[in-house]
Amino acid sequence: MAWQKAASLSDLDDGGVIGVHVGATPVALYRLDGAVYATHGICTHAMAILADGFVEDGKIECPLHQGLFDIKSGKALCAPLTEDLRTYAAKVDGSDVLVDLEAIAEGEAPLLASLAQGPANAVAGPSDLESAKAVTPDAPGGGDLTDMESEDMNTHPSLSITKHFVWPAEGLSRIPDWVYTDQSIYEREVAKIFHGPTWNFVALECELPKTGDFVRSNVGPTPVVVSRAADGSIHAFENRCSHRAAEFCRELSGNVNEFVCPYHQWSYDLKGNLAGVPFRRGVAGKGGMQPVGDLGLRVVLKLQTAAPHGRHCPDEPHPQRGHLPDHVVAGLSDLRQRA
Repeated sequence: MAWQKAASLSDLDDGGVIGVHVGATPVALYRLDGAVYATHGICTHAMAILADGFVEDGKIECPLHQGLFDIKSGKALCAPLTEDLRTYAAKVDGSDVLVDLEAIAEGEAPLLASLAQGPANAVAGPSDLESAKAVTPDAPGGGDLTDMESEDMNTHPSLSITKHFVWPAEGLSRIPDWVYTDQSIYEREVAKIFHGPTWNFVALECELPKTGDFVRSNVGPTPVVVSRAADGSIHAFENRCSHRAAEFCRELSGNVNEFVCPYHQWSYDLKGNLAGVPFRRGVAGKGGMQPVGDLGLRVVLKLQTAAPHGRHCPDEPHPQRGHLPDHVVAGLSDLRQRA
């Protein structure tokens, strides 16, 4: 238990709510019939501040879209809410209100138990439910989670899968908004789909017939440039200058001898290598910079490229074979021939 002071009891009117921060976590504090309760301070639907909401009959009404949460359990009670609210253990110590961000509130344990009994309604699998039950204080072997990927979560790591990502009881007839709006789901999609060990389509080889031809593209949220170098090879690299991260390529496509960042004129060759830094040696022998290799700058990210039929990087001949099904490779070949 890690109790931290959140507010003075005198700050809380009976039947009221205030917003505070406990460390970096926004928390809403409530006082109902003399008892204090604590929840996460941000609505799970559209990021509204719950301290600006209305307390009535043990519920907090979100000020933005009038969704209702049960203050004691955090349960989402009506549309448009689809995710329950994180609750925290709270108590009064003298004139202070204390909150423990690591312990679930008393009213939340039954909710977790019900989730564990009904995994068919949850996104998480049985192993995730077992991990969630482990943080309940009364559960055998209770304690901190060690198997969850906490760095992927933008909420409390022990509850984010089973509690925050619960599929609506209606089944598959409606897709909840958190599928599209939750930051942790978005980050996992980017990491596993786009930035993981997978191949992403960025361009057609026929779009780059000549040396210096290029097209702008994206790998998920990452802007990239695909270009053909003088030796005929095709290269893809992140469209971010290693100096100040500006996008050095602004045109959608074209033909160039080099790429020049418009911010400070750093230049890159057709393979994404840093080629020049203005005034690196100063002016008239005065001033200048230390060697570029010693500047501690991040290198422009280079991507491996390959073509199912045609030119490809020699490091890994035809890497899609075995990675992509034959019918997908055939479809790409057909697309290439039509272009």
